[in-house]
Amino acid sequence: MNVGKPYNTTLKPEKEKIKLEGERIVLRRVRLSDVTQEYVSWMNDKEVAQYLESRFERYNAEKLQQYVKNTA
Repeated sequence: MNVGKPYNTTLKPEKEKIKLEGERIVLRRVRLSDVTQEYVSWMNDKEVAQYLESRFERYNAEKLQQYVKNTA
């Protein structure tokens, strides 16, 4: 633990290399190639998004692609 000292924010890992892998799951940053019609449908599904902050907005492929570009 780094008590009393600020974290070094100047060292940033390569974003594409940030990935967590388990036996049955892989977590990584979203990519443009992930923005499919299925993904758009998932983002607009009330049951899927009920606990997400994104539940308040409707999405289309263009809006999601822009989001991915802005967060990459």
